[in-house]
Amino acid sequence: IIQRYDYQRLIHVVYNCPVTTGCNSELNLREQLQIDDKKLLGVYLGRSTELRGLNAVIPLLQYRDDVHFAIVSNGDKNYLNNLRSLAAETGVSERLHILPYVSHEAVVPYISRCDFALSLLASYGNTENCVPTKVMEYLAAGIPTVVSPTRLQKRFVQENQVGAVIEEPMDPALLSMAIDTARAEYSPPLGLKESYSWEAQFKPVLEAIQANSI
Repeated sequence: IIQRYDYQRLIHVVYNCPVTTGCNSELNLREQLQIDDKKLLGVYLGRSTELRGLNAVIPLLQYRDDVHFAIVSNGDKNYLNNLRSLAAETGVSERLHILPYVSHEAVVPYISRCDFALSLLASYGNTENCVPTKVMEYLAAGIPTVVSPTRLQKRFVQENQVGAVIEEPMDPALLSMAIDTARAEYSPPLGLKESYSWEAQFKPVLEAIQANSI
């Protein structure tokens, strides 16, 4: 936009990041599911459709019996029911957990004891040009994240050392390896979580409003 229209004023891009202060919620996903700390708990937040790559969870659960996976979503009920049926058919239904959304201010503490997170977006529409909100929520909770190679989320994860990229998520051996890599190499720069909080992201907007108010 700046180059095309020779725009002279400063543009500030606001990322849709989670609120990280003022939440007193004691609700925690691991405790709610009563999953022992010795088991790995993975999580996915957001809309649930085939284009979000959640089909990969079932073969992963078949491949690794030390993994539980939680989908926190109010998405497509037919799709979620199909996942439940597939989990039952393959004998992993006790380790697939599908739960409704929690309030936005409770998201970060709710998932904070998870071991890894997924964002396996297919390449369509604007997915090449976004870092999904869920990735920011995973970051705020300190969770290593495995992502598909859509352009911006891949770059964000690699540049900030907050996870790993998986090219073929339906291959459970490769996905398992990516999860282990993400956990072993998770090393976000100092201050990264704070800079991608809603409080930090919206601060320049408030300052601009105040500076231009009469």
